[in-house]
Amino acid sequence: GSSSNTPPASTVLARPADMLPEARMDMVDEYADELYEENMEAKACGARRLLRLCIEVYSLEEISEHVTLLGVLSRELRENAKRSHELAVAIVGIFVCLAHFSQFHPVLSQHQCGDATLRVVEYEGKRVKALQKELKLAQGRLIARGSEATDEERHRLEREEGRYRAIIDRQDRLLLLCVQVLRDLSEDTVVERQFVGQRICHLLVPLLSRQNEALLLGVLGFLHKISVFEQNKDHMVHSMDAICRLAELVGHPNGDVALLALRLCYNLSFDRAGREALAKQTSLVGRLVSIFQFHNLRPVSLKLLYHLSMDAPLRALIAYKYQNCVGLALALVVRGKERQLERDAVALCINLSADEGCAAIMLEDALFSRLVNRGTQNSDPLLLKVVRHVASHRSIRSKMLRVLREESNGEGGAGRRDRWLYEVTRLACRYSDSPEGLVEALGILSNLDCPSPEVPWVELLGLGLLDLMHRLLMVGFSEDDVLLECIGLASVLALDSECAPLLAASKVPTLVPLLLSEKQADDDILIQLLHAMQCLLLQEETAGVVLEMTDAPERILDVLHDASQQPLDASAQAVQNAANAVLDLVLHYEEQENRTQRWTEAIRTYRFEAHNVEWVQGLTQEPTTPKRSAADTRNGNIHHWSDVGGLADRCWG
Repeated sequence: GSSSNTPPASTVLARPADMLPEARMDMVDEYADELYEENMEAKACGARRLLRLCIEVYSLEEISEHVTLLGVLSRELRENAKRSHELAVAIVGIFVCLAHFSQFHPVLSQHQCGDATLRVVEYEGKRVKALQKELKLAQGRLIARGSEATDEERHRLEREEGRYRAIIDRQDRLLLLCVQVLRDLSEDTVVERQFVGQRICHLLVPLLSRQNEALLLGVLGFLHKISVFEQNKDHMVHSMDAICRLAELVGHPNGDVALLALRLCYNLSFDRAGREALAKQTSLVGRLVSIFQFHNLRPVSLKLLYHLSMDAPLRALIAYKYQNCVGLALALVVRGKERQLERDAVALCINLSADEGCAAIMLEDALFSRLVNRGTQNSDPLLLKVVRHVASHRSIRSKMLRVLREESNGEGGAGRRDRWLYEVTRLACRYSDSPEGLVEALGILSNLDCPSPEVPWVELLGLGLLDLMHRLLMVGFSEDDVLLECIGLASVLALDSECAPLLAASKVPTLVPLLLSEKQADDDILIQLLHAMQCLLLQEETAGVVLEMTDAPERILDVLHDASQQPLDASAQAVQNAANAVLDLVLHYEEQENRTQRWTEAIRTYRFEAHNVEWVQGLTQEPTTPKRSAADTRNGNIHHWSDVGGLADRCWG
């Protein structure tokens, strides 16, 4: 059956010839006159005869063209639906037959048939609330009486409960017809917006508590349709009853009901508040995992899980309460046979692996090693992104290396130790023309902030990694995201004592300073470059190359000068702090015995002027002269100090 459309009227009104009185088209006026009778039974009889005519498609056009009929039906529904259930069912049934065809929508709207139907839904909602209140009071009185309650009182309550169930059953049939009319009329976007303005969502949400499956299908389908309007989405998201009921319906035994509930939850999950409500206020995540046995529910369930894992707090919740969700995602990636499901599962794994708790759960699963192997063998950037995220968590980094090393040893013996790292390195070298894959391969390596021999950096450099870095660090050669990862990798290698000699003999220490000027407008890259400079200055071999063969300190002074001209926000402050940390290392390096103080004087002069900027400006003969750059100050283009000889020995605070 259909998963999104309410069953047509013919499904509800089975065998109309047996259930409705005979009617003839040439007596439409007489049937219409019956609607003016005072007696409710006469009105209902006339409406049912008209409904009998409407069931025949060929009669609909003539019915719609009748001068007064639809106006009378609309008025009767608005005024007398409360007095006669049979009359209401018959009139709404007529509207269902007409609304099924879009050509009759204008005439239905002209006579306000949709508005009259909406009022029926509103009235029935208020009515059931009153009945529920009366029933709860009766049940409370009986409970309060306890053992003193008589059999007659118990039987009376049972009769009240039976009466309530009968009313609910009758209501369900009427409400199903009403929902079908409103749904069909809302195909016109103008009418749909009118319904939204009349707060139709507030009337439909309480109907989710009903048990009638046909009615649930109609209500869920309609709510799914109008959930694209923000005010409707907000109402459902902030309604605790609606959210909890939707989570329950996801596990409904009727597959069509469950699928529509899933689709509605999926729509709501595009909103961050909706994701939080669904994950934290219900047990939806657990239900999503459990319904994966049903093939038709898997695609939407997986997309919904992906949305729920987009936010860091919700990923942490999954790691804490729903660990089996992580295993399910891995299993779908490694063992999945459907291409689209596998892609969605990889996307879910990428989100989950960004959380440290979920990443730790992945490492406990034997399928993680197979995921890594598949990613390297198939050169799959998305699978490599999962590995990159897992490697980014410092607390589990060593465990990840150990798990993958044991897997390699188990497959090929000790001679194939760290095979996956060699594969990632080879992929990086092959990916030089594919930025998407190159970012992930370099990202994995740059996240492995571990010294040799825990990571065999020297062997990896010998596989072509150093030559690759030469190319990528050249000014203007790489895209920014690739450049960021390459700079991060350079920082990691610079801190490794076994790699320092190889790095010093390469072009990397001379290329990094050149990028300081090229990327001065990009604070993210600039901060990473300054961090790389710090790492290079911490090793004797690379520090000597940077300070003796490049003008890195001068470029850093220019960076500081430009940063001082910008508004002091968090980003500018981070740049200044990183640049000053590098200059401190330069001063410390040149303070060592028997070393030429090539940059010390310039750094101290710049810091003196920056610290006493107002005093310096007061000594300048031309106060309106633009501020000097760091290079002008060092070259003495503006003015000279008469007592600079003792600057190195002074304490400037």
